[in-house]
Amino acid sequence: MPAPSMTVLLHPDGDNLDSVLHARTARLTVHDPYVESAIMLRGQRVPLAANFTAGYGVWLARANFNRQSLRSLLGREGGIDRPHVYLMQPYDPNRRIIVMLHGLASSPEAWVELANEILGDEALRQHYQIWQVYYPTNMPVALNHAMIRRALGETLTHFDPSGQAPASSDLVLVGHSMGGVIARLMVSSTDQSLVQLAADHSRLTPQQIRRIDPMLRFEPFPNVSSAIFIAAPHRGTSVAGGRLGRWMAGFIRFPITVLEELAHTLVPDAAASSHESLGHIPNSVDNLDENDPFVRTAADFPISTQVRYHSIVAQANAEVALADSDDGLVPYRSAHLPDDPREISPCWSTMAYDGDEREYDDAESWAYGFVQGMRLCWKDWQPLLSTPQGQVWFRPIALLGEDDYCVDQDELTRTPAMRSELAQQIPPAVLDMHAHWLPLRLAVYQREVAKSMQPKVGRNDPCPCGSGAKFKKCCGAAADLH
Repeated sequence: MPAPSMTVLLHPDGDNLDSVLHARTARLTVHDPYVESAIMLRGQRVPLAANFTAGYGVWLARANFNRQSLRSLLGREGGIDRPHVYLMQPYDPNRRIIVMLHGLASSPEAWVELANEILGDEALRQHYQIWQVYYPTNMPVALNHAMIRRALGETLTHFDPSGQAPASSDLVLVGHSMGGVIARLMVSSTDQSLVQLAADHSRLTPQQIRRIDPMLRFEPFPNVSSAIFIAAPHRGTSVAGGRLGRWMAGFIRFPITVLEELAHTLVPDAAASSHESLGHIPNSVDNLDENDPFVRTAADFPISTQVRYHSIVAQANAEVALADSDDGLVPYRSAHLPDDPREISPCWSTMAYDGDEREYDDAESWAYGFVQGMRLCWKDWQPLLSTPQGQVWFRPIALLGEDDYCVDQDELTRTPAMRSELAQQIPPAVLDMHAHWLPLRLAVYQREVAKSMQPKVGRNDPCPCGSGAKFKKCCGAAADLH
């Protein structure tokens, strides 16, 4: 980043207050707040003040991204024609990397709130560093995906040629809108389907298709362990194919440099002007149409089993059934991915202790919050907690989160190692609890969808399910969700 954060400390000459007040000289020292949180002064440890977002703000203010991102979308002069990777702080080989991918007609400005929250959180800042990918959002999704893969790979290789640094493993991808679609492609693998799609829906020869093979066949980007998709239209949206989307797509152009580079890739010996013979190339808005062949094909690519993924999906109207809802642009059925059944990653910190090189999971605050949430509807949990299996699942959470769970609670949680071991038992226990309640949740959801499709039924009318009971006593009864 062009304006990194730093802390400058003024050291007036003098050994006591009087000499300092009368000093005529002083020296300045410059410190990296990501590396130094305190310094030693006259035998005492003194914490350093730091502002971790000032440099980020200066960079955004000077970059003029709002105009440049729009010029890039329209393919006008002053835009960008390839991805750029920006580091929000000097590279740290020991901090995990969060890679952020913005959406259509957007830029790193889109992440200002989230980046500020991460940089301002001491626990996150100690363990993570932020990289932001800024890319031209007019390009076809397949081309942007290939170029972003290459740019990110080259950046990692530049800073860690051996690939052995902790920063090069366990990457986290966060993608919004079209960036979420690209992030999903980065953790997915494909077969011959895109090659066949190119053969069926383009004028490319088999030889030309082989030349763009990296865009059509790929494996998950190495060392990504987690991905978060925010309002990502994995299966497209009708808005892109509607009147507004088609009108917007009509203004999009590709930079001549990109067209010439693509033409040279397809026909290496062709003249520079051969890009005119490429014919129609779908742009980004074309690719986001729910009927676009590319997005329909890519939506079924399998996500790596080594990647934990999460979807954040908005619902504009809470009165609409979830399956039929949208966020105003992206339908739920497009943004939603099947749940990752393999594991969960509760958000808690780790603790280190003097004289001990190990780091221990510290899940006490997480467990306390979970128990408090349970107590909001404690009676509804009793059918589970009254069973032997439910008590087994609840035990590690209760030992860390309850005040008076059992008589030997203090002994069972006495050491950091014992508490860390209990924390490791929580994720599978929570998954088992979720599986226990899932049939009820599914039944209630299906009932709510069915109700939304039926004419309005009065509370005292016969239930339309045919039970013979009144609606309010049957399918119209209140449902408890867990």
